[in-house]
Amino acid sequence: MKALVWHYGWRVKSYSSLILKIPDENLTLIILANSSGLSEPFDLAYGSVLKSPFAAAFLRIFSHENYKKKSQNDIDFELDKKFIMLQLKNERRKKFKHSNVNELVSRALIEKWRRNIKKSEMLMEIAIKYHPDAKIIRDYGNLMYLLNSRKPSLRRTGESVAINLLKKDPYNPYILFRLALFYLKSKKEKNNNKAYPLFLRIINKSKGSPVYILAYSAFILGRNAMFNDYEAALKYLKFVKRSGFKGRYLLKKVDLLLSYLE
Repeated sequence: MKALVWHYGWRVKSYSSLILKIPDENLTLIILANSSGLSEPFDLAYGSVLKSPFAAAFLRIFSHENYKKKSQNDIDFELDKKFIMLQLKNERRKKFKHSNVNELVSRALIEKWRRNIKKSEMLMEIAIKYHPDAKIIRDYGNLMYLLNSRKPSLRRTGESVAINLLKKDPYNPYILFRLALFYLKSKKEKNNNKAYPLFLRIINKSKGSPVYILAYSAFILGRNAMFNDYEAALKYLKFVKRSGFKGRYLLKKVDLLLSYLE
């Protein structure tokens, strides 16, 4: 893949844009839209322009690297799961170098934005089946989608992605926080118990953590310690007060818990 230079923008329920350049090929794509749908669904803030179906299609169709693959058929994502998979198998038999994973993931994100969750998760499952190790699937930008999925298989993939990302960056506050919340929401006590060490790692080791992550992590630790460790509960709840967090809803909860302890 040659170097890509790109930028995007969007405003909720207003407008969006995408600019993509391939300098080595003198190619430029500029798209403007009267809605946020050009950029909002694709988590472009996390640095992967290939999650945009417009960018993926542009590269596949117009990039010089892909001219020799002109006979490749477009995948019809409007069909049901069985026929989408048949199309993908056909493309694999033709031994095209182009990977459909970018467009599968971006289509899944479009369907989620359109609130067609069933179709979205079906497309993401297919993407993972055919490209389980693809970077676009296993990056931070896709983590929230996977962890919040309704399908257990996608949630398990999300957990695996988070664990692998933490091996490379063990004190990343964003990944720690997302994974801890995922465990906390689980109905299994063993998963709940996995959450608290992650929150504790945020408090003790993650330098430069956003204030809201520090505040909520300390609140959850304090609330959990209320009935078995008075000193720890007091320490964490007071930590929230000192953190500089301004959210009134959380601060009211903290004041209420402190009133029971003091």
